Amino acid sequence: MKKPITPYKFKISFILFSSFSCLILMILLLIYSITYQYFWHESYDTVSKTQQQNANAIQQSVTDSLATLDYVASNISASDFIREKFYTYSQQVANISEKNRYLHSEIRQTFQECTDYARQIAGTKQDQYYINIYDTRGNIMGCSRYDGQQSCSISEIPFFLPTLQQNGEQYVSTLHHFEWILPEGTASPYLSVCRSFKTVGSNQAIGIVEAAQESSKIFQFLDNYPEYSDIFIYNTNEECIYPITPLKEEYQYYYYNLQINKYQPGIMYEISDFSHPDIPLLMTYSIDPFLDTVVIVLQPKTVIWNSLDGFFKVYTRVFLLILMVAFVFTFSISRRLTTSLRILSEALENLNLQKVQNVPLASPFTNARCHYREIFQLQNAYTHMYYKLGHSINETLSLKESEVTSRMQAMQAQMNPHFLYNNISTIAAMAEEGMNEQIVTMCCQLSGMMRYVVSDLYQRVPFSAERQFTMEYWGCLQIRHGNAISLQWDVPEELDEILIPKLVLQPIVENSIKYCSDELNLKISITGHIQDNHWTVSISDTGPGFDPMIRNAIFEAIEVFRETHMLPSLQISGLALLNIFARLFLLYKDETIFNIENNKPHGSLVIIGGLLHVASPDPKGGESK
Repeated sequence: MKKPITPYKFKISFILFSSFSCLILMILLLIYSITYQYFWHESYDTVSKTQQQNANAIQQSVTDSLATLDYVASNISASDFIREKFYTYSQQVANISEKNRYLHSEIRQTFQECTDYARQIAGTKQDQYYINIYDTRGNIMGCSRYDGQQSCSISEIPFFLPTLQQNGEQYVSTLHHFEWILPEGTASPYLSVCRSFKTVGSNQAIGIVEAAQESSKIFQFLDNYPEYSDIFIYNTNEECIYPITPLKEEYQYYYYNLQINKYQPGIMYEISDFSHPDIPLLMTYSIDPFLDTVVIVLQPKTVIWNSLDGFFKVYTRVFLLILMVAFVFTFSISRRLTTSLRILSEALENLNLQKVQNVPLASPFTNARCHYREIFQLQNAYTHMYYKLGHSINETLSLKESEVTSRMQAMQAQMNPHFLYNNISTIAAMAEEGMNEQIVTMCCQLSGMMRYVVSDLYQRVPFSAERQFTMEYWGCLQIRHGNAISLQWDVPEELDEILIPKLVLQPIVENSIKYCSDELNLKISITGHIQDNHWTVSISDTGPGFDPMIRNAIFEAIEVFRETHMLPSLQISGLALLNIFARLFLLYKDETIFNIENNKPHGSLVIIGGLLHVASPDPKGGESK
């Protein structure tokens, strides 16, 4: 068993539009993605280069500032004069308290000679620096902004031991406030560059030289960098010397990342933020080979997006505009491609039997505007099919009409002898009763009625003609029965022009007389009306009514005729009624109206009807072509 064909849910125009749109959208998205990736990498490289340049620039600025301090410290520590004088000073103050040092002339002279020479080495910038010389016992000689001498514990000086460990190399201290010299310390933090020195002709270290400057002046160049950048500077001992007040865990975290991952200087890496691990940071660092300082520059990864924000806003608008234009273009193309198909489809939907029968007229498919070869070929195929179908249908209808006409003539031929036999029997009965004059009158009427009956020119006649024939037949009946029978008409005038099959009223009236007893006063009533494009005629009488068996047999024969269309048997009772139904059904099919039933308390009712067919104005009466 074949599966039923499932109708498609989408139109060709929609499929073409969606397909083209998806294809264009995929291409545009691919271009957008490639462009986005390209500019993202370009922006990433730009940020990387900029961050590397910033790290190098910061390192160079730090190196320049600290190199000036180291220049002073290295020159003082390398001076033989200062080393000899400071060694002498250290020996002189070994067992003298701070208060008595200023009273001792030799100590004052040695102090003055040493500090004067140190100022000469420092030059004009000596007032900007703190230049101090320390011995191993904690004695301090101030040579610039602090011009004095005092003693302190070595442990109070945070950079003393690390400087000695450098063995004469420079050491950059952490930030401090000279708490071991000034009771309240300095207001601003200072950064010191220190070097150790030895006695002349010996490898024994006797002290260190310190050159210090305010950190705000050393790192003043950092104000020129963006606020979103985080900068950390470390000394040789991995101690943070910038920012001024860092969180120990934070600066250790970034330096630990640098060491544990073995990052290379000058390359940008992505790490997690210390305070917010879910926020990525971009890190680049630089190392100064002379001072061993490390500069780490950090920026949030969003700087990459920020640099692309303006560009991609414009690019996205242009992309959306191109996408809209592409959608409009695909819509117009798909509509243009399917216009001809839509016209052909509408022509097929509107095609009906009446149009197909008018084959000589122009084909409805020629209205399609064909811009493409395939659609033009489809149009020609439909047109060719239209003409072939029209000719085939016309031939079929012609054959069908001939078949229906033949059946109608056969049905009507059954009624002709039936009518003749009944009337001859009536005349015979009248002759036995000696009704000679009435017989003559009846024969004259019968001659006209026979011309109406045997005429095969029209299968359908106006209702007025059928009523006239019935009235002529009724006149014959009154000759025989007189006032024992009566006929009443209640038919509107608009029913007169309706075309109905021939010989459908008279046989019903004849049946009413046939099955009526002679003693019964018979009354026959014929009513008609038009409703919902159908005509209906009801014939009722006051006779004995239908025998139930005969009535059931008639309905069974009707059902057989509906299924087989076979002519009814001549031996069946109720032949006239079955004949009438058969001719009505051949004309009206399922629109046929036919029913028979019994009236109460007695009598019968026959209802017939069908679709309206109006007669043309024909002086002779009959069916219009």
